[in-house]
Amino acid sequence: MARYVFFDENGAVSAVGSAPYVPEGAYEVPGNFEASMLATMVLVERPAPPQWTVDGSAYSIEDCPLGTTVKVADQIGGEWLFDYTSETEDETISFTLNDPGTYSIELHFPFPYLPRVIEAIIE
Repeated sequence: MARYVFFDENGAVSAVGSAPYVPEGAYEVPGNFEASMLATMVLVERPAPPQWTVDGSAYSIEDCPLGTTVKVADQIGGEWLFDYTSETEDETISFTLNDPGTYSIELHFPFPYLPRVIEAIIE
């Protein structure tokens, strides 16, 4: 079964599908579509996002591209505890989670990276 996409005049994906063949005007999707991006009208795998590390209650995301946003929310209290956007290239963003609870950590990277949401449970 072939997986394919159609693009509109602006290069945005306008439709996706799967069929025994790739329809006329569509582009075949190789491998994992969710982790792909369009590069010169060819779908290629996106680069891996910056890695995050945990050392006790300290969290760090290293080598963040300019414009990376990190948000941390207390899932039980429903309030944002940390919200920071990197101002330089290859910046390290760090924060701590000292109190017991369940937290949502949102990592929003600029294109071509995909966003990530991580759940942290501190006991």
